[in-house]
Amino acid sequence: MRKNGLPEQYIVIKTSDEEFAICLDSLANEESPVYGIEIPFNGSVNKIGDDFNSYIKDVLDESIEIIDEDLD
Repeated sequence: MRKNGLPEQYIVIKTSDEEFAICLDSLANEESPVYGIEIPFNGSVNKIGDDFNSYIKDVLDESIEIIDEDLD
């Protein structure tokens, strides 16, 4: 990811075929926001969570909904 321009401040927590990365912003003062970033990095970021906890909660909630739908 770094070879494709991802700045050092972003900590990758998940990737999608090395074209998209979910990252924490290590320069944040408090809880680290979670961003979706396209690779190669072009300077734009898309905030997808206010902090890691809310991001994980959203991911788990979505997963539970999908499981529930599959069970119906």
